[in-house]
Amino acid sequence: MTRFSRTLYPGVFFLAFAVLLLQVALTRVFAIMLWHHLTYMVVSIALLGFGAAGSILTAQRRRDDAPPDAALATWSALFGLGILAAFAALRLVRIDSLALWDDPAQLWGLLALYAITAVPFTLGGIALGIALTRWPGRVHRIYFADLAGSAAGAGASVALLTALGGPGTIVAAAATALLAALCFAVRIAGAARVRTLALATAGAAGCVLLGGAGAAFGLPDWRWHPPFAPGKDLEGTENAGLDRLYSATAEVEVGRSGRTALLLGGDLGYGAARRIEGRLVGQDGSAPTMLIAGAGALGQFDFLTKTQPASALVALGARDGPRDPHVLVIGVGGGIDVLIALVAGARQVTAAEVNPAMVAAIQDRYDDYLGGLFAADATHASRLRLVNAEGRAYVRGNDARYDIIQMTGVDSFTALSSGAYTVSESYLYTTEAVREFYEHLEDDGIIHYSRFLFAHPKQPRETLRLVNVAQTALRELGVPEPHKHIAVFQGVTWASTLIKRGPFTAAETTALEAFAREQGFAGLLYDPLRPPGEPARAAIAYRDQAPFLGLHLDPLLRAAGAVPTETLRERVEDDLARGYRAVLDGDRDGLEASLGELAAAFEPTQQAAVRDLATRLLADLYVASHRVVRGFDKTSAVFHRLLGGDLAEQTAFVAEYPHDISACTDDRPFFFNYYRFSQLAGWFGGGAAGHSLGAYTGELPIGHLVLFASLVQIALLALLMIYLPLRGLSRRGAPTQGAWRYFAYFAALGLGFMFVEIVLMQKAVVFLGHPTYAMSVVLAALLSFAGLGALLAGRWRPGSATARTVVAVAVLLGIAWAGIALDALLPRLLGLSLAARIAAVVLTIAPLGLALGLPFPTGMRAVEARCPQLLPWCWAINGFLSVLGSVLCIVASLEIGFTATLVAAAAVYAVGLLALPVERTPQPS
Repeated sequence: MTRFSRTLYPGVFFLAFAVLLLQVALTRVFAIMLWHHLTYMVVSIALLGFGAAGSILTAQRRRDDAPPDAALATWSALFGLGILAAFAALRLVRIDSLALWDDPAQLWGLLALYAITAVPFTLGGIALGIALTRWPGRVHRIYFADLAGSAAGAGASVALLTALGGPGTIVAAAATALLAALCFAVRIAGAARVRTLALATAGAAGCVLLGGAGAAFGLPDWRWHPPFAPGKDLEGTENAGLDRLYSATAEVEVGRSGRTALLLGGDLGYGAARRIEGRLVGQDGSAPTMLIAGAGALGQFDFLTKTQPASALVALGARDGPRDPHVLVIGVGGGIDVLIALVAGARQVTAAEVNPAMVAAIQDRYDDYLGGLFAADATHASRLRLVNAEGRAYVRGNDARYDIIQMTGVDSFTALSSGAYTVSESYLYTTEAVREFYEHLEDDGIIHYSRFLFAHPKQPRETLRLVNVAQTALRELGVPEPHKHIAVFQGVTWASTLIKRGPFTAAETTALEAFAREQGFAGLLYDPLRPPGEPARAAIAYRDQAPFLGLHLDPLLRAAGAVPTETLRERVEDDLARGYRAVLDGDRDGLEASLGELAAAFEPTQQAAVRDLATRLLADLYVASHRVVRGFDKTSAVFHRLLGGDLAEQTAFVAEYPHDISACTDDRPFFFNYYRFSQLAGWFGGGAAGHSLGAYTGELPIGHLVLFASLVQIALLALLMIYLPLRGLSRRGAPTQGAWRYFAYFAALGLGFMFVEIVLMQKAVVFLGHPTYAMSVVLAALLSFAGLGALLAGRWRPGSATARTVVAVAVLLGIAWAGIALDALLPRLLGLSLAARIAAVVLTIAPLGLALGLPFPTGMRAVEARCPQLLPWCWAINGFLSVLGSVLCIVASLEIGFTATLVAAAAVYAVGLLALPVERTPQPS
């Protein structure tokens, strides 16, 4: 009998804590280094190391009489060192994940990421696997320590990520793994203890250096900030003095101050085309916004009302009566939408920002830079309220009504409207969201979404889908003739979707058309008052780019190898403008003359590059201007087809449209997914060549391709690493009777648990009002109560039919209870405080968590009774299928929604529990 030490429990606790902390921290690091789709893929593949650990243990010859304490201590210490080694190795890898389908060389970088991140998970998995398989009689208690550690890691991850960021949290995971090694080393002696202490000491030194604490001892500072993925908005600026603020949801990066073009979630009118003093701000290197220097001096920023995101204010200004609206801004960013509303004379502006790091940036750290825009003692402070809250949660939590609810380029954190983010969910673009916002509008109030139009090079999709969401929501509210309550205003590449609590009037549409003519916008893409059959016309013949040319100068100068200065800008700006007017007039000689004068301002070695860059810039601007005009009528016709006709005609149009523009719901909130899995065959058949893979204009369904590739890779690796160890056992003559029934059982546990976990987190997002709360509360509660369920599993004989029946009934009833409570009961409690809502979620999850903790220890004890050689193999199966389940859950949710996926989880558990062999004769006590 293997000797047992009670220090095993704290060791397992810290080990599981470190594993979960590492997983969460790597997700945050890769969110910066990669685009979202590949972040998901790399972490999933890396977690296969956990399953591989079980396969490695299965392949080893088991010695039941060998004390495993030394092995546990050694593998745990190696796990800590492996985390630090992976941390150091990640610095050396840089890949362009958007170019994977065009540049096969990028695959080597991807393989390197797989290998680097899989190593620590494999080492940690071996240590946990030893603990869970060497004491089957105590597996229920060991599993409790495992789940308790994971739950604590889930709760601690929020605080650690906020305080230390992703890299710092990785170091904290390594330190915790070393602490686990010391717990296991308490009962060992001799060379094994010396080896463990040496490894732990080396790891501690690595934590000090990589954690940035070396400076206190006169050592180098080896802290590391992950580089931005190529193509991200802040690419190339990681060494340019960025200031970083951390949170569990997204890192905020603030650049240096300088004169730059105004950056906001929309298009600039003629009156707003200028350079201003500001700082570029990103979230995980993307989702760009900016801080405007001296924004608190409102009188200097009247030009901001000459932007496309101000179109709701234009419509409101055309009405009779008061024009000092109450505005709710959702997604504050750097505060530009707040500034627009204040400049326009809003009597009250409420600003809701979900990312606490962004709130800290604008309210505290950069308050002086912003000129006290959000300061409590500002002259406009009585008109402005800033809250750290998710938009829908804030709206539900009070009875206030608004004249305008403004959402400008608000994504699901750093979600993008390209194939790269098709698996990114957002609860701001669902029919339930529109209904909630609509019910919190004053009469004639407006919901304003500013989103990409994405009309080129193919059919529109993003704003078109948003319009379908809007009309579906209004129809569900019983609004007669929903199409009369919707208007779509096109800037250039962005569009405003205006949803009004009341039909639009002629005065409002006339004001919007006049605004388009004055500021060089395309105009009303969908005019609810336009007679059927009347063709749409752009508000301008072409977009005269002369006012905007200065905004393109800095990129041109940098591309030519010149340093942008005010003197150089002033010298070449007029030449560039003259060249563009020559292009519009077809004056080739005038164009050549202006290009010659432009090039003369540069060094002789730069002149050829400057001429080439300027020529291409002017050509691109000309083509873009005329593309907008040429495509306006065609795009407008698409919107009129969607909003016109009866319900049957609209349904047929949506079903036949090349992109998926169906109305999103909270059960399927994947607004950025415009592709169907049925289209993948066509993409593979036609090849990826020729399709744009840009971050914001991708035509290739990258997210779907990544999901498909992940499924194939995970399935092949899992089958290989499950089959080979079993074959090895058979060759050694070890009994493996009932192996495939155990495979079905533990595979169902891995799949089912991941299905339940992911669905519960998604369903709790809207109720708790913040994705971070949903993740931390659900994970901590589910894992904690599952640990208690594991303790209860030790009270009965595992191989009996009674045990299997009790487990099956408990699991199925727990899933049914959670599904009913989340969909029917919890929504009735939305008015409670956050603490009360958290308690409600915990109480909802508690019965299910207790039930889900029963099957694993029950199964492990049953395997020990019949075929103990299969214990590590069963651990491997559970690990592999958990990873596969995380991918399959996303696929299922995309296709059938979260509720149906939860039902599928119940079916998976039922099949697995039926596969567990039952002892027909009583076992001895």
